[in-house]
Amino acid sequence: MAGYRGRSVLDDSDSSSPESSETSESDEEESTEDSDELEVATYLPKHSSGGSGFQVKSGFQIGNITVNIVGGDITRQKVDVIVHSANPSLDLRQGRASSSLLSAAGKGIQRECIQKYPRKLSPGDIAVTTGGNLACKAIYHGVLTKYSSKKDEKVLADLVTECLDQADSDGYRSIAFPPIGTGYLSYPSPRVAEIMLECIENCTSRTVTSVSIVIYSQESSTFQV
Repeated sequence: MAGYRGRSVLDDSDSSSPESSETSESDEEESTEDSDELEVATYLPKHSSGGSGFQVKSGFQIGNITVNIVGGDITRQKVDVIVHSANPSLDLRQGRASSSLLSAAGKGIQRECIQKYPRKLSPGDIAVTTGGNLACKAIYHGVLTKYSSKKDEKVLADLVTECLDQADSDGYRSIAFPPIGTGYLSYPSPRVAEIMLECIENCTSRTVTSVSIVIYSQESSTFQV
C-alpha cells in the first residue's frame, strides 16, 4: 500500500534457529543504513508459554505513527486505549469478545455504558468508558454493521477514524485495535487490513504515536493478512 514504508510485519524465518539469528543481525545492519525505515518491536505469545511470555517481531512506521501487529490478548495490552467492537445496546454480556472484555475489565464498565449511553448507538458511533480493571486508561466501544456490501466498509473507516480522533482529543498516545469486524460481522480480513492502514495513514493526530492491531491467534488467517 502506498504511503507507508518499513519491513514486512511477518518474517518467514524461525527466530529460534541459528540461521534466523544471523539473518536478523544482518537485517538490523541494513535497517540502520536506511533512515526512512524504522524497526520496532511487537510482541507475539510464545507457543510454548502458558503464561504471558513474548517473542519479538518487527513493526513498521506510517508517518509519525508506529504500527505494531500483535498476537495475543487485547485486554493485556499496555496502551492508553483499547478499542472494542460492541453491539448497539452496549450489552457486554452478549458475544464472546464482549464477555471476555467484561470479565477482564470488571462489571463497572457495563454500569458506565448503561449510565452514560442509555440509548442504542448507531453504526460508526463509539462509547467511551474507563478501562476498569485493565491497564488502559479508556475503552472505546464501537458499533459496526454486519458486512453485506462495500457501503459497510465506509462505516468501518468512519469508526476507525473516529477512534483515532477521539484518542487525539483525549490526549492519548497509544491505542490498540482488534481486527475489528472480521469475526461474527464477516468483514473480509484483507479489506479490514487495508482500511485500517489507510485510516492510520490519513490520521492527523497531534498526540497518537503508537497503534497496535491485536489478533488473538497468530496462526489465524487474519494474522497472516
